Amino acid sequence: VYIHYMPTIRESARELLGQCVCARVRTAARLVTRAYDDMLRPAGIEASQLAVLAAVASDEMASIAALSKVLCMDRTTLSRNLRPLIAQKLVTLTETGTGRSRSARITRTGEAKLKAAVPHWRKAQLALTEQAGAHHLAALNAQLLQLISSY
Repeated sequence: VYIHYMPTIRESARELLGQCVCARVRTAARLVTRAYDDMLRPAGIEASQLAVLAAVASDEMASIAALSKVLCMDRTTLSRNLRPLIAQKLVTLTETGTGRSRSARITRTGEAKLKAAVPHWRKAQLALTEQAGAHHLAALNAQLLQLISSY
């Protein structure tokens, strides 16, 4: 007769918190985002907005589909993240072709905001590098890029 051990809910919860890659990555993301947001505050932009603004700026006329692919974000989430950038007149949306497809373009105001934010972003990068160590951060960045590209 075999007896199968069934862990308690507390044991399962502790196992999840101690070993779950998703939970650890999300915790690290919150901490890093908070640090970047603090550094970017003088520029009047949040880290999540800066990433979207940079993605729009990297392409003269970026389709929503292309942006969602670059940012690994579904179109609904991307549209929600574009709203504050549009409201601040940092980005404009235009319909292309058949009217079913839209593209985003950075405005002059958006370019000025991005230019003003870059020095603050660099400070955040430097602070994180100093805290984590350049070698560890380079290795982490390489591992994250590999993980992202595997999807």
